[in-house]
Amino acid sequence: MRVFVAVNVPVRIQRDLTRVTRRLALASIPVRWVPPQNLHLTLRFLGDKAESERESLVDVLTRAAEDADPFEVSFGAVGAFPSPRRPKVIWIEVEAVPRLRLLRGSLEREMARAGFGTDAQPFRPHVTLGRASRGSTPGAFRDFVSASGAIKVNSVLRVAALDLVRSRTLSSGAEYELLDRIRLGARTLPARRSRT
Repeated sequence: MRVFVAVNVPVRIQRDLTRVTRRLALASIPVRWVPPQNLHLTLRFLGDKAESERESLVDVLTRAAEDADPFEVSFGAVGAFPSPRRPKVIWIEVEAVPRLRLLRGSLEREMARAGFGTDAQPFRPHVTLGRASRGSTPGAFRDFVSASGAIKVNSVLRVAALDLVRSRTLSSGAEYELLDRIRLGARTLPARRSRT
Protein backbone atom coordinates (compact mmCIF):
# COMPACT_ATOMS: atom_id res chain seq x y z
CA MET A 1 0.00 0.00 0.00
CA ARG A 2 1.20 3.51 -0.84
CA VAL A 3 0.68 5.76 2.18
CA PHE A 4 1.34 9.20 3.64
CA VAL A 5 0.63 11.14 6.83
CA ALA A 6 -1.52 14.23 6.39
CA VAL A 7 -3.78 16.84 7.87
CA ASN A 8 -6.93 16.66 5.76
CA VAL A 9 -8.70 19.87 4.79
CA PRO A 10 -12.32 20.19 6.03
CA VAL A 11 -15.16 20.90 3.59
CA ARG A 12 -15.43 24.58 4.53
CA ILE A 13 -11.79 25.20 3.58
CA GLN A 14 -12.08 22.93 0.53
CA ARG A 15 -14.65 25.44 -0.76
CA ASP A 16 -12.31 28.39 -0.09
CA LEU A 17 -9.41 26.70 -1.88
CA THR A 18 -11.65 25.73 -4.78
CA ARG A 19 -12.43 29.43 -5.21
CA VAL A 20 -8.66 29.98 -5.48
CA THR A 21 -8.30 27.35 -8.21
CA ARG A 22 -11.25 28.84 -10.11
CA ARG A 23 -9.54 32.26 -10.08
CA LEU A 24 -6.29 30.72 -11.29
CA ALA A 25 -8.14 28.77 -13.98
CA LEU A 26 -9.26 32.09 -15.46
CA ALA A 27 -5.62 32.64 -16.48
CA SER A 28 -5.98 29.60 -18.78
CA ILE A 29 -2.89 27.90 -17.40
CA PRO A 30 -2.58 24.18 -18.31
CA VAL A 31 -3.11 22.61 -14.90
CA ARG A 32 -4.94 19.52 -13.65
CA TRP A 33 -6.59 20.80 -10.47
CA VAL A 34 -6.79 18.62 -7.37
CA PRO A 35 -10.41 17.64 -6.55
CA PRO A 36 -11.61 19.42 -3.38
CA GLN A 37 -11.97 16.18 -1.40
CA ASN A 38 -8.28 15.36 -2.02
CA LEU A 39 -6.87 18.61 -0.61
CA HIS A 40 -4.52 18.02 2.32
CA LEU A 41 -1.33 19.12 4.05
CA THR A 42 1.25 16.33 3.79
CA LEU A 43 3.39 15.89 6.89
CA ARG A 44 5.28 12.83 5.72
CA PHE A 45 5.19 10.77 2.50
CA LEU A 46 6.00 7.14 3.26
CA GLY A 47 5.69 5.44 -0.12
CA ASP A 48 4.97 1.73 -0.44
CA LYS A 49 4.46 -0.07 2.87
CA ALA A 50 3.18 -3.56 3.65
CA GLU A 51 -0.28 -3.92 5.17
CA SER A 52 1.48 -5.66 8.08
CA GLU A 53 3.25 -2.35 8.90
CA ARG A 54 0.00 -0.46 9.41
CA GLU A 55 -0.19 -1.17 13.15
CA SER A 56 3.38 0.06 13.63
CA LEU A 57 2.58 3.23 11.69
CA VAL A 58 -0.48 3.89 13.87
CA ASP A 59 1.73 3.44 16.94
CA VAL A 60 4.19 5.98 15.52
CA LEU A 61 1.41 8.50 14.86
CA THR A 62 -0.02 7.93 18.34
CA ARG A 63 3.33 8.63 20.00
CA ALA A 64 3.91 11.70 17.82
CA ALA A 65 0.46 13.08 18.66
CA GLU A 66 0.23 12.28 22.36
CA ASP A 67 1.88 15.44 23.70
CA ALA A 68 0.44 17.86 21.13
CA ASP A 69 -2.69 19.95 21.52
CA PRO A 70 -4.81 21.14 18.57
CA PHE A 71 -3.68 24.41 17.01
CA GLU A 72 -4.43 26.63 14.01
CA VAL A 73 -2.44 27.63 10.94
CA SER A 74 -3.09 30.30 8.34
CA PHE A 75 -2.60 30.16 4.59
CA GLY A 76 -0.04 32.29 2.77
CA ALA A 77 0.85 32.94 -0.85
CA VAL A 78 0.16 30.79 -3.88
CA GLY A 79 3.38 29.46 -5.39
CA ALA A 80 4.86 26.78 -7.61
CA PHE A 81 7.57 24.11 -7.56
CA PRO A 82 10.19 24.27 -8.95
CA SER A 83 9.48 27.81 -10.22
CA PRO A 84 6.49 29.97 -11.22
CA ARG A 85 7.80 30.26 -14.79
CA ARG A 86 7.96 26.51 -15.33
CA PRO A 87 5.86 24.91 -12.59
CA LYS A 88 5.19 21.25 -12.04
CA VAL A 89 3.11 21.76 -8.89
CA ILE A 90 0.87 24.71 -7.96
CA TRP A 91 0.39 25.08 -4.20
CA ILE A 92 -0.72 27.38 -1.42
CA GLU A 93 1.61 27.95 1.48
CA VAL A 94 0.65 26.89 5.00
CA GLU A 95 2.07 29.01 7.80
CA ALA A 96 4.99 27.14 9.40
CA VAL A 97 4.06 28.03 12.97
CA PRO A 98 6.31 26.63 15.75
CA ARG A 99 3.66 24.10 16.84
CA LEU A 100 3.44 22.68 13.31
CA ARG A 101 7.22 22.37 13.15
CA LEU A 102 7.26 20.69 16.57
CA LEU A 103 4.58 18.22 15.46
CA ARG A 104 6.49 17.43 12.29
CA GLY A 105 9.72 17.05 14.31
CA SER A 106 8.01 14.67 16.74
CA LEU A 107 6.66 12.65 13.81
CA GLU A 108 10.14 12.44 12.25
CA ARG A 109 11.74 11.29 15.53
CA GLU A 110 9.11 8.59 16.05
CA MET A 111 9.40 7.42 12.43
CA ALA A 112 13.18 7.07 12.83
CA ARG A 113 12.84 5.21 16.15
CA ALA A 114 10.41 2.75 14.57
CA GLY A 115 12.75 2.05 11.65
CA PHE A 116 10.91 4.05 8.98
CA GLY A 117 13.89 6.35 8.40
CA THR A 118 13.94 10.13 8.13
CA ASP A 119 12.77 12.48 5.40
CA ALA A 120 15.76 14.19 3.77
CA GLN A 121 13.57 16.84 2.14
CA PRO A 122 13.16 20.19 3.92
CA PHE A 123 9.68 20.68 5.35
CA ARG A 124 7.80 23.32 3.34
CA PRO A 125 4.18 23.11 4.51
CA HIS A 126 1.70 23.58 1.68
CA VAL A 127 -1.49 22.26 0.14
CA THR A 128 -1.12 21.13 -3.47
CA LEU A 129 -3.78 22.78 -5.64
CA GLY A 130 -2.84 21.37 -9.04
CA ARG A 131 -0.18 19.87 -11.29
CA ALA A 132 0.99 21.13 -14.64
CA SER A 133 -0.43 19.21 -17.57
CA ARG A 134 2.02 17.00 -19.43
CA GLY A 135 3.60 18.61 -22.43
CA SER A 136 2.89 22.16 -21.26
CA THR A 137 5.42 24.79 -22.34
CA PRO A 138 6.95 27.53 -20.14
CA GLY A 139 5.12 30.23 -22.10
CA ALA A 140 1.80 28.71 -21.10
CA PHE A 141 2.37 29.96 -17.53
CA ARG A 142 3.22 33.58 -18.35
CA ASP A 143 0.03 34.80 -16.61
CA PHE A 144 0.46 32.64 -13.51
CA VAL A 145 2.43 35.16 -11.43
CA SER A 146 -0.01 38.00 -12.03
CA ALA A 147 -3.03 35.71 -11.51
CA SER A 148 -1.70 34.33 -8.23
CA GLY A 149 -0.18 37.48 -6.75
CA ALA A 150 -3.36 39.02 -5.34
CA ILE A 151 -4.89 35.81 -3.99
CA LYS A 152 -5.47 35.73 -0.23
CA VAL A 153 -7.21 33.02 1.78
CA ASN A 154 -8.47 34.19 5.16
CA SER A 155 -9.50 30.74 6.40
CA VAL A 156 -7.69 29.14 9.31
CA LEU A 157 -6.92 25.42 9.26
CA ARG A 158 -7.34 23.68 12.61
CA VAL A 159 -4.76 20.93 13.07
CA ALA A 160 -6.41 18.45 15.43
CA ALA A 161 -5.42 15.01 14.10
CA LEU A 162 -2.89 13.06 12.08
CA ASP A 163 -4.34 10.99 9.24
CA LEU A 164 -2.75 7.88 7.77
CA VAL A 165 -3.91 7.87 4.15
CA ARG A 166 -3.61 5.30 1.38
CA SER A 167 -3.13 6.60 -2.15
CA ARG A 168 -4.04 4.80 -5.35
CA THR A 169 -3.39 6.10 -8.84
CA LEU A 170 -6.26 5.35 -11.22
CA SER A 171 -6.88 6.37 -14.80
CA SER A 172 -9.42 8.88 -13.45
CA GLY A 173 -6.86 10.39 -11.04
CA ALA A 174 -5.75 9.84 -7.46
CA GLU A 175 -8.00 8.05 -4.98
CA TYR A 176 -7.36 8.52 -1.26
CA GLU A 177 -8.57 6.28 1.54
CA LEU A 178 -8.36 7.32 5.17
CA LEU A 179 -6.95 4.34 7.04
CA ASP A 180 -6.57 5.75 10.54
CA ARG A 181 -7.03 9.08 12.29
CA ILE A 182 -5.11 9.90 15.47
CA ARG A 183 -6.30 12.93 17.40
CA LEU A 184 -3.69 15.20 18.87
CA GLY A 185 -3.68 13.96 22.43
CA ALA A 186 -3.44 10.38 21.04
CA ARG A 187 -7.04 9.24 20.82
CA THR A 188 -7.70 7.06 17.78
CA LEU A 189 -10.83 7.66 15.71
CA PRO A 190 -12.35 5.02 13.43
CA ALA A 191 -11.35 5.41 9.79
CA ARG A 192 -13.73 6.54 7.11
CA ARG A 193 -13.27 6.14 3.38
CA SER A 194 -12.58 9.04 1.05
CA ARG A 195 -12.87 8.65 -2.71
CA THR A 196 -12.56 10.87 -5.75
